[in-house]
Amino acid sequence: MTFCMSDNIIHARTFIKRAISPSHKILRPALLCLATLLALAPGLEGLKAQTNNGQQFDNWRIECRATGVNETACRILQTLVRQDDRRFIAEISLAVVSVSGETQNRLVLRTPTGMLLTQKPAFRAGDAGVETQMAWRTCGPQACVATVNLSDEQIEALKGSLQMVVAYSVVGQPQPTVIEVSLLGVTAGLDALSRR
Repeated sequence: MTFCMSDNIIHARTFIKRAISPSHKILRPALLCLATLLALAPGLEGLKAQTNNGQQFDNWRIECRATGVNETACRILQTLVRQDDRRFIAEISLAVVSVSGETQNRLVLRTPTGMLLTQKPAFRAGDAGVETQMAWRTCGPQACVATVNLSDEQIEALKGSLQMVVAYSVVGQPQPTVIEVSLLGVTAGLDALSRR
């Protein structure tokens, strides 16, 4: 049974049918399958570059959602929970967004509620990285969200580091909450996003 047809497949079939006599009935299906795979081989390379929603890159995964008809927005993200009780600590995501026709790299921090909104959250890539402040955008019953647009240099710093440190302040706590975020897989994840 044939599921797809192309000129290359038809030519390969014709060649094999002529080359194999009817007495080789067992060999014919195997050779037809091989010829089909060889005919499709040039198109298979593009399949390797495809990324799937939920695809994992070490500690990061891709998440895509529909934003309109034939439009999809994708990001890579990492969700952090406490080990003892699995309570949500933060979600960090990176995406390439279009603002007024200009593409920008955006880092989004999602935290539990109860944030001290007068204190901006911040992050730093690696041990010697420069601290970058983020701006709170919204705080609702489920979570608070802060964002910052990143330069190409900041993206390269993230790609070149093993971890980033994120800090935010919670109402009623004297010290900020500081978390270490693994950057293992962030380069592969960002590269996958750029191919979409």
